[in-house]
Amino acid sequence: MADKSLWDSFIPKAKVIGSFAKHCKDHNKERAELVKFVEHMVKDLKEDEEEIDITERYQFRVRKFSVVPVPKTRDVEYTLNKNGHDEYCFVCEEPFPHLSKDVYPCRVCTRAFHKNCVQLLKDSECSQFDKVTMDRRHTNSGWSCYRCANLSLLLTDKETSTLFEIFDEIDSNNDSYISQEEFVNYKNKTIHMASTDSGKQQIVLQFKKIDTDKDGRINWWEFLSHEARLILAKRSTDDLLDMLTEKEIVHAKAVFSHMDDDGDGLVTHTKALTAYRNWYKRFDVTDSSTLSLHADVAAKMVMDHDKKNKGTLTWVEFLTGQALYIVCGRPNL
Repeated sequence: MADKSLWDSFIPKAKVIGSFAKHCKDHNKERAELVKFVEHMVKDLKEDEEEIDITERYQFRVRKFSVVPVPKTRDVEYTLNKNGHDEYCFVCEEPFPHLSKDVYPCRVCTRAFHKNCVQLLKDSECSQFDKVTMDRRHTNSGWSCYRCANLSLLLTDKETSTLFEIFDEIDSNNDSYISQEEFVNYKNKTIHMASTDSGKQQIVLQFKKIDTDKDGRINWWEFLSHEARLILAKRSTDDLLDMLTEKEIVHAKAVFSHMDDDGDGLVTHTKALTAYRNWYKRFDVTDSSTLSLHADVAAKMVMDHDKKNKGTLTWVEFLTGQALYIVCGRPNL
């Protein structure tokens, strides 16, 4: 029998996986999956975590469970392999036939999938929204696989457990969804914002922002994505940079290079403003002043990371400033 201290150390992990099954309404074989998960964690714990101090558990989790191994350095020109994705489906592990159209690559990591394999995944593993957005794979926005879209993999077990507890508290009727009424009542109870009309309007707007699929209620995955972003915003810059994948760095480098139109390795406010204005011109909007305003705001947000007020941003400074936005932008919207 395993040492009691080992069991005590992964009880939070068992609680998290059990809570996922509860909140995602996917109870089939829950007990068998939980037993299998616990056995796997015991083995991993013995091999990898015996000498890791408790204060280092978060970093260990990022290294072990992140979407792909992170690059060792960031200040280089990264290139991807020919296809930019794995040659085998991550779920069934079967190879993709040559020139097959049934390849659904993730825009964040190198994983790729058969569409049917993802559709058959349980709700505790993959949200319905991640399933219905798969056809975006070859659009400009792309598609994030269910692991990259799951920001809980970047949180500690304690943080995820706390989110489950908050979700349960808000979901007063225990139907695994948060209604607008439940959300307003919770906010009024905790921060008393609903006592005025303007306060209630702000709460309703926040509710609609979290309800990304616009079905009038907040499911677990929507709640998780919103709250995880608030938690990740408190991470250190180095932690956020270490979460970035090769694809994300390549894309960020392309954006930086587009702004750095003269190739001197620096971005200025003028360069950023010009790049954004040119990009916004692609939208078919008659009110050019609105697009100009968006471009001004976007350029200012980029240059806000010029902490030394030099008037310029290097590639490393640009990536450092964008890391939080990149990571928080992983969930499919």
